[in-house]
Amino acid sequence: MKILEILRRNRAVNALVKWSRIDRLIDLCLSRFPLVRTTPNGLQYQISSASSLIVANEIFGMDCYGKAIRAVAPKTFIDLGTNVGYFPVAVAEPLRSQGFKGLCVEPNPSLSDSVRFHITTNRLENVHFRQGAVGLRGASRETDFYINPSHIASSLSNRFNPLLPVVGKTKRITVPMIDLPKEWDSLFPSERINLLKIDIEEKVGYV
Repeated sequence: MKILEILRRNRAVNALVKWSRIDRLIDLCLSRFPLVRTTPNGLQYQISSASSLIVANEIFGMDCYGKAIRAVAPKTFIDLGTNVGYFPVAVAEPLRSQGFKGLCVEPNPSLSDSVRFHITTNRLENVHFRQGAVGLRGASRETDFYINPSHIASSLSNRFNPLLPVVGKTKRITVPMIDLPKEWDSLFPSERINLLKIDIEEKVGYV
């Protein structure tokens, strides 16, 4: 529903959430009793936090990636900023196939189990997951990563979307750097990449 997206960007609503901390109660409930939803074509996705509820609404409710996926009908893809791992499910849904090849990258280690759940549950055997950040070739092997209390807004830069006030404290961790071309070639030698999805908050500011 579009109303969720409108409320998410409303400053008054964000202030109320920050004051009441209702998001933490929702996160606690969903972490213990996650919701599992089924797409029209029988694929499953899991909602285990308030942030996941927002992302699920964007991807499966508002179909934010559907037009591009249907236009390209990708046989291969890279997903940078995979978050909880909904994008591979969104690719499989219109294609009605699990035979495509993909690489998902996400720095936040607390989301790794969710990504693997969506890949494994939906039998996406040619989709691989790497936990880490992507940088320029020759960069250091590790980098700082700042985890926002809302996992949909974590960042490499410690600068966050001003429309989504930080509710709680951010946490700095160190994550491995991934050489994306090298990683892709090791998984799928000579395969062209049909679709690149980038959903990140990066070094030079908010995207």
